[in-house]
Amino acid sequence: MFADKGWEVVLVQRNERCEGNCSQKGASYVTNMVEEVDKAKKAGYRRILVAGQSFGAGTVLDAAGKSTDIDGVMAFALSHGRNSCRDPKTFKPDMVPFHERMIKTGIKEARAPRILVSMGLGDHCVGMTFTPIVGQGLAEKNIAYIHFDESMRQGGHGAAVGREFAAMYGACVVAFFTRDEPPPPGRTVC
Repeated sequence: MFADKGWEVVLVQRNERCEGNCSQKGASYVTNMVEEVDKAKKAGYRRILVAGQSFGAGTVLDAAGKSTDIDGVMAFALSHGRNSCRDPKTFKPDMVPFHERMIKTGIKEARAPRILVSMGLGDHCVGMTFTPIVGQGLAEKNIAYIHFDESMRQGGHGAAVGREFAAMYGACVVAFFTRDEPPPPGRTVC
């Protein structure tokens, strides 16, 4: 949808040869994203939006805390490797505080003036939700934001990657990020 509006879309993939969890490889992924943003800015791009899903969402949100060249963040199914607490069979309770800390810090430190965070129903740690942390963190910033939570129609870790999500919310999301005049601070409801 962004390409249809004239935006250039570039895919930056993690290096599959150095996959690892957030503690092992997260910082290198963030550094790589910041370097890619820097290259794009030096190449003359006027505005830069970054997007990611799951671990990629955590990466782009964290990158926005390290770069002033990021104009918007789309963090779909925000995660820092939440497999450790999503499956009841492999649930590790000590991972809940880790994810809470990562989400709080990522939102607090992000410098982008427009942020979207999406976490659908069933896409949280066993027995808990991160919606209050996300909602409070975004509301405390003086920025425009979109927060899709358990109330959206689509659920699960892939809630925002399908055609139904695009059909229901895509036009609103694209307008939010592409309009020249920034939306007013606070929550934009799609």
